[in-house]
Amino acid sequence: MKYLTIPVKTLLATVTSVLVLFGCHLTDKQTDLNTSNAKVSTRADDCDECSNCCCFVELDGDDAASLLFCGTEDGASACSETSSNCGSISGGGQLITLSVGTPRKLFCMGTHTFFRIQNFSSTDEADFIVSCQAEDGTPQTLSIHLGVYPEKVFISNDGDCEVDDTNCN
Repeated sequence: MKYLTIPVKTLLATVTSVLVLFGCHLTDKQTDLNTSNAKVSTRADDCDECSNCCCFVELDGDDAASLLFCGTEDGASACSETSSNCGSISGGGQLITLSVGTPRKLFCMGTHTFFRIQNFSSTDEADFIVSCQAEDGTPQTLSIHLGVYPEKVFISNDGDCEVDDTNCN
C-alpha cells in the first residue's frame, strides 16, 4: 500500500488558509458608530448578558431613529459627558438604530447611574420609549421626543431599575 506524502510547508499553508477563510465570518460583529470610526459591538442580545438592569429602547411610531447612547454597561466604545444636574457620565457608547423592521433593542445599565441618549440624525426627529425593566411584564417606561441632532436627554436609573428624565435635564 502506498502512502500519500504531503510536504509540511504545503500542509501548514493549507491549514492557515482554511483558518483565515473560516475566521472571516466574525467580521459581521462590527458596527459603525460614525462614518470614520468602526467599533466592535458588544450590545446585549438578551437580558442574560446584563449584570444589573436590562433596558430597552423602542420606537414610538413608524419613523426610524438613530440614537447615540453614552453611559451604558455594554457599549463598545468609551464615552463621557457632563450634565450640569447629574454630574459626570461615563461608560460605554453605542449607536442604536431602530426601524419598523427592528423596533426594539436591548442595552445594559448599572443601578444608581445616569446615561445620555442623543438623536444622531440631523434631519429626522426621534420618538421612542425607554425602560430599564425589560424583564418585567409591565415595565415602567418613559416616552421621549428628541428634535434633530444634537438634541439629547439625560436619564437617571435608580436602584429598582426605574428611569427618570426630570432629575438631569
